[in-house]
This record gives sequence, structure tokens and C-alpha cells, in this order.
Amino acid sequence: MNTQAMAIPITEHEDVKKVFALYTQNGMGQEKADAESLIKHIAFMETQFEKVFDELQNVRAQLQTIEDKSVRATVTRIVDTVDTKVNDAKTQFIGIKDGVVTSFSNAVDAAKEKGVSALKSTVDFLKIHSALSFLKGKLGKAVDSLHQCAVQIEKVKIELHTAKSHAGNAGRLILGKDAKTTQTYNYERGILAGVQKLLHKTAVLLTNIDRVADSAMRKIESIGQRSGKTSALKSIREIKNTRTDSKRSAPERTAQDR
Repeated sequence: MNTQAMAIPITEHEDVKKVFALYTQNGMGQEKADAESLIKHIAFMETQFEKVFDELQNVRAQLQTIEDKSVRATVTRIVDTVDTKVNDAKTQFIGIKDGVVTSFSNAVDAAKEKGVSALKSTVDFLKIHSALSFLKGKLGKAVDSLHQCAVQIEKVKIELHTAKSHAGNAGRLILGKDAKTTQTYNYERGILAGVQKLLHKTAVLLTNIDRVADSAMRKIESIGQRSGKTSALKSIREIKNTRTDSKRSAPERTAQDR
């Protein structure tokens, strides 16, 4: 993978621009529209991933402001579990982007050697469909991890408040004073609440990516149907059915195990 090339937004890649220009010059309006739709979907996912990592950086910055080292270490360990899942999804996405960019670069070379007819097979849509399906699986795991992380931080908040209340009452009893009734804690305030909000915001961004991946897959299916590639459509349906059956059977297995 060309790391430098991957740092360039997909819409700014020279070979992508060249292929679109060749489509226009040769009156290949439908092929251009299909490819442009794919690029737009990927570009959106690309910008969303950038926002995801910006939010995770904000989470890390918030954690550094926690004065209690023990609490900071505990919450940091909780947040660390998110990074692996999010990075897995990002790696899968980069692979998709890399494959699309490479296919456009190959198309430019093929057009020079074989003529514009080579442009009709610029993108392997079926392969991208499969890769998007895997991406959706990784996105789901990342979103689940973010929500679980927020729940664990909620437990830390409750434990801290309870410990603080007990310590305060212990001091009052030592001084011969009556213990105070535990006061209601405003869980919407404080650093940890801010971290939770950032985690939920990150989950929303990943969910947006998942929805756009769905949209891209539907577009690819419509392209396959229009082109009459029945074998490709069959493979696409099998991919979708396998993913759906896996989701449906998971609760049943869990129930049996119990």
C-alpha cells in the first residue's frame, strides 16, 4: 500500500480524475456515473473516519485532565479497548480505498495500451461489495465497543460518587455529627461525563459510515442488475444472506449455551 497516496483524499487522486476525463471524452456517461457514485461514497466515509479519530484524540485530551492518577489509569485502560476495534475498521476501509485507487490507476494504463474499451471494467464492483460487507462487520464491533466503554465509565462515576459520600460521612461520624443523606449526583457533569459524550459522538460517526457502506452496496447491486451479471448478483446475494443468517443465529446459539 502506498502510504503517501493513501494520505491523499480519493477525489484528489490524479488517476481518478484522468479516468473521469476519459469517460467524458468517450461518451461513457453511465460508466462515469457509476464510478462517481462509488467515489462519493468512499469520500464521505473517508471524511467521517477523519472525524472519528479527531474525537478519539479529544477523548485522550480529556483523560489527561483527570487529576486522580488511579482514576485516570482506570479510565484510560477502558478507552484503550476502543482503539483496536476502531483501527480494525479503519484498516479495512483503507484497503477498500487502496483497491479502488489501484483499479483507476490500472485503468489509465490499460486505456493507453488497449484503448478506451478497457475502461468498461475499471472497477471490480463485486470485490468492493464483499470488502464493504467485511467493513460493516468491523464497524459494528467498533460501535459496540464504544457503547460498552461508555457503560463502564458510568460505573466508575457511580463508584467514585459512592466512595466520596461514604468518606464524607465517616468523617462526620468521627466528629460526632450525624451522617448526611446521600445526595443525588448530577451524572451529566464532570470530565467523565464529557468523555462519555465524546464516545457516543464517535459511535454516531461510525454508524454514519455503516449507513453509507450500505448505500454503496445497494448501488453496486443495482449496477450488477443493470449489467445483467446474474452470476455476480448471485454471489452478492450469498454474501448478504450469509451475513444476515450469522446475525440471526447468534442469539439462538447463545440461548442453547445457556
